[in-house]
Amino acid sequence: MLKAPLQVTSEDIMTLILLTLLMAFVLAAMDVVRRRRRFRLELPRIKTELKCPSCGLKEVRDFKQGDYISKVTGERCKRCGCQLVVFAIYTIMRGET
Repeated sequence: MLKAPLQVTSEDIMTLILLTLLMAFVLAAMDVVRRRRRFRLELPRIKTELKCPSCGLKEVRDFKQGDYISKVTGERCKRCGCQLVVFAIYTIMRGET
């Protein structure tokens, strides 16, 4: 038995090309989603270091709007009761405590 040779039409070729392009598009979209999940914008944690000018006690707290270096905060020292002064403002990067 002899089989008839396969005939490939231009419609078959166009379908194959469209399927290939569709597969490439899907793979590229999956890659974009994977990269977006990995990249997350994280805001830095800003800390304010307070120091007592009288006894030298240092405290660290979260940054509050309006903090600046040498500002008298109105917060009181736990040791002597004097007003604390902003000594430093800094960020804590991811992974640090």
